[in-house]
Amino acid sequence: MKTVVYLDILLLVNFLIGYFLLRAAARLAGADLGAGRALAGAAASALSTLILLAPELPGWLGAAYKLATAAAIVLIAFGFKGWRPLRACVWFFILNLGLAGLVLLAVYRGGFSGMQVNNFSVYINLSPVVLLLAVLCMYLLIRLLLALFGRPGPENLWRLQFALAGAPP
Repeated sequence: MKTVVYLDILLLVNFLIGYFLLRAAARLAGADLGAGRALAGAAASALSTLILLAPELPGWLGAAYKLATAAAIVLIAFGFKGWRPLRACVWFFILNLGLAGLVLLAVYRGGFSGMQVNNFSVYINLSPVVLLLAVLCMYLLIRLLLALFGRPGPENLWRLQFALAGAPP
């Protein structure tokens, strides 16, 4: 069965998803992200999804493409100014995985059909509204968590502390 992919919808939806994921990654990394750079990174994110339409690549090449485009998107959005873009890249990758998990859960629970996988890219025949609502919910959840617990500062961006049996860390 062939799936019809509307290029304008694919690019627009992935542009908006990339924008919100970059914004969320910036907040989690404690990095600044200007509107122009966020839009440029989102455009690169949207263009990177066109690999879905290419002939199937060997697995290692598809994975290399995904890693290279993720790094390029973050460099376009944040530039290279120390280690914060690296942190943002890690968060961007984690948020992408989280969003993919949310969408796959929606597909599994909702009984949707029409999923295509090509070159480590997944196309699901979902309403663009459902995809955008999923990424918006993820973004708002991150904003809520940061409002409750504070934005990460430079001293505790990588440190994770555990309290055992009520003992102070």
